[in-house]
Formats: sequence, structure tokens, C-alpha cells
Amino acid sequence: LAKQFETELFQVLESAHAQGMEQVMHAKPDAYRKLIKLSGSFLQNSLRVGLISKDGTLHAERYVPQLLFRKRWRMLGDLPFLYQFLDIEAVADAAYQLQFGNPRNVDIRLKAAERVGEQDSRFDVDVAKALVLYQGKESKRALLYLENVLKNRPDDFVINEFHLFLSNDTK
Repeated sequence: LAKQFETELFQVLESAHAQGMEQVMHAKPDAYRKLIKLSGSFLQNSLRVGLISKDGTLHAERYVPQLLFRKRWRMLGDLPFLYQFLDIEAVADAAYQLQFGNPRNVDIRLKAAERVGEQDSRFDVDVAKALVLYQGKESKRALLYLENVLKNRPDDFVINEFHLFLSNDTK
């Protein structure tokens, strides 16, 4: 089902590149109908969060939609969503949560930042966590977090600038 979903999705995206997503959704070609049957509101949700643009551009790696499809069905089947996922797939899911996840899901996104940081030493987990807190409307918590980070990284330009921004924002 995940492979069939992927096939239908990329046919819809290809059509959207040529005609625009609104036209494809209005015309409801066979690939679109199959995609909706397989995935329900996946396309609409992907458009809403910015994973997919109205011109059919996918703003993530090509494998991300299939990963999300498999995760959804695992959750619906009451299986742990990481069941049979490769580590890299779990990291890809975490990166998706950071980029497209609901800002109100602060705890999920904080764990996602840690997961990405475990796999990529260049990823600044502290900045990501402070940003997750800020996006989740927890500016004071983000400010306190950065104050603790500054104890170990007092000369870090990015941390200092973000701290300054939050200091002004929470006044």
C-alpha cells in the first residue's frame, strides 16, 4: 500500500506541476481519487503544513511521504510507529516533525530535536530546542533554557543573539 500510495502521490504532484494543484483537485483524475482513497486527508494536510506546495513541489526528501504513510498506518494499527523503521527513517520522521510539525506539540518536537542531534553532530540541538519552545508559545521557558546553555557556551554568537531576542520579546 505504501508503494501504491507513493506512485499515486507522485502522479498527482506531476500533474500539479503542469496544471496547478487546484485544477488537479477539481478535475479529480484517477491518480487523485486513488490517492485520496489510500491516504484520506494526507494531501490536504500536506498542503496546509507546507510539505507540498500548490504547484506540486514536495518540500522534503522524496521518501518522506511514504514514511509518513507507513507511520500513520502503524499508529492506526496500534503498533509502535518506529516498529520496523530503520534508524535513518526515524531521524527523517524527527526532521519532519521539526520542520512541519504542529508548534503546539512541544514535547514531541523537543524529542525530535534530540533525535536529529544524535545523528548529525552539526545540528545545534540547543538552538533547535529554544526555537521549538518559542514556536510553541513558551518564550519564557525558551529564555530560561538559553540562559542555562549560555553557562556552557558564553561566547556563542547565535545563542547570545537568540537570548537577546527572547529577552526583548518577553518584556
